[in-house]
Parts: sequence; C-alpha cells; structure tokens
Amino acid sequence: MEKVVIKGKLEPFWETGTEGVIWCATDETKEGYDSLCILHDGDHLTIYNDDRSEILWSGIIDLNWKTRFRQFPTNPNYGQQEVLGFWVHGLQEGLDPEQWGKWFFKYLPTDLIVGPLNSHLYPVENDIIVKYGFQGITGGIRDLVVKYDDGSFYCYKDVKNEDFWGFYNSESKSSYLKDNMTDKYEREKIEF
Repeated sequence: MEKVVIKGKLEPFWETGTEGVIWCATDETKEGYDSLCILHDGDHLTIYNDDRSEILWSGIIDLNWKTRFRQFPTNPNYGQQEVLGFWVHGLQEGLDPEQWGKWFFKYLPTDLIVGPLNSHLYPVENDIIVKYGFQGITGGIRDLVVKYDDGSFYCYKDVKNEDFWGFYNSESKSSYLKDNMTDKYEREKIEF
C-alpha cells in the first residue's frame, strides 16, 4: 500500500471533554474537524521550521504516558501529564517535553505519514508487553495490538470480546496472552 504524505501544521488540539491537549497534525487540504489527524504510535512525523527550509525533528511517534505526570491540584488521587502549563495526553519518547510542546504551540509546518495503528495504546507496568490497544470493534470482535519490550508490535486478529476483556483485566498481560490467546488467534507482526 502506498504511503500518503499529509502536509499541514502541528495542532495542540483541545476543547471541552478532551481533558487536555491531544497532539495532532492538520491536513491542509481539509477544514475544521475534518482536518485533524490525531497522532498515534507508529505514525511518521516530520517537523519543519516556519518556512520548511529545515527539518527540526523526524521520526516515528512513540508516546510515553509517564513523563511529567502530575497530580491534579484539586484531586490529588488522580493526575495527568503536563507541559507548558497544559494537561496533555502523551509525550514523544526521547524528546524534551518542553520542546515538543513548543513546536505544537507554534503550529509549525509538518508532514505526516499515518501508520498502521488508529487507536491509542495504553501503557503496561512490569511486563514484557509495554503497551496495548485495540482497533475496530464490530459485533464484539476487535483486533488487539501489543508492543513488546523489544520494540516489536503485533496484532492479534478478530479477538472475541470475552478474551479482550480477560486480557484487559489480567494482572499479567503477557501471561494471559500466552495462556489464552496465542494459539487461538491469527497473529501478524506490524512493520512501520
């Protein structure tokens, strides 16, 4: 499949209900909400200076969900990541969070190649699976996407609802996957 380059600008999108900034790129061929492209793990993003004469950063999106985590001032049992005084959803792994935020709030020019994932990946603690998410739900069937600690991504196809929720609720995601799903579902390596 041919990869399409979406030209546009960085967009630190938020509104009532988003509960913080969602990192996006805009598609210059569209307007309004239709122009928003939410960044997901596996997307390839290139950020330019104002006149596109210099590449400031280029790489694969790999969002970290722990860096700069802060307690909410009025509800300290909960919290979220913060950058430049804004609550945010994820920060690019390996980059200075302040620089990441500044690029978006400058609405710098960008090229985006959308990767194979179209949903948020959730972090996992103390496991060989470090992130997971799902794609497409039809009649209780979905694809489960996992990222392992070696950096590889796999998609388990057409996972039944009860197996997904068993995985979701398990203490050890890798053990549940191995014991209940590995031989049951088609598995495909995802390449970026």
